Amino acid sequence: MSNAAKPPAIERKTYDAGKCLFEYLAMEFRPPLTTDCVIALGSKYLNVASYAGELCGKYGYPVIVFSGNKGRNTASFTETEAEVFERIARPRIPSTTRVFLEKKATNTAENIRFSLQLLVDNAVACRNFLLVQNATMTRRALATFSKLFPALRATCISPDAPYDTYVASPAEAELFLDEMVGNLQRILLYPRLGYQVEQDVPEDVLAAYRFLQSQGYDRQLMR
Repeated sequence: MSNAAKPPAIERKTYDAGKCLFEYLAMEFRPPLTTDCVIALGSKYLNVASYAGELCGKYGYPVIVFSGNKGRNTASFTETEAEVFERIARPRIPSTTRVFLEKKATNTAENIRFSLQLLVDNAVACRNFLLVQNATMTRRALATFSKLFPALRATCISPDAPYDTYVASPAEAELFLDEMVGNLQRILLYPRLGYQVEQDVPEDVLAAYRFLQSQGYDRQLMR
């Protein structure tokens, strides 16, 4: 059997531009040994739920909140994102971990604000947080948390899924590249709107962003 690398499912320049965005958007952090609370932010990426549960099982984190109602990509769910995530993660969560469901949030800011309010309502005091989200939302989630709660500390991690798993077919690549372009646009725009802290965006990332837009990957842009 040949050991040659499998060619990408999309045109090489498009593949490379997407990888550039992915490497910027997907921040790499190791799970902390301790944290006051895990917040699993709901989305269509169900491996986030499994990963959040695994982390609680491995490190014995004391509290986890599953947050999310339904969004554009999860409208077909028969339950809220929080309920779907909790059901997937539950077998991996130790009995010593307190579990909360926040079922109203429809965006990242609400995921964070509503989850922290839920903790306050239940008299759970936390200052250190671990956010668990899909890879290309880690940067946005952390920037949002830092804007909303600058006095608190947070880390954001995701399941370890390489870029190639998201672009394995042209159809998957189209959805994923659209998503990343939309995420990068929000990183550029949201600080001006007061939604996120401002972040440095390297020129090669901006060039990849503009190239992908020129190729038609613009279906998740804010108009």
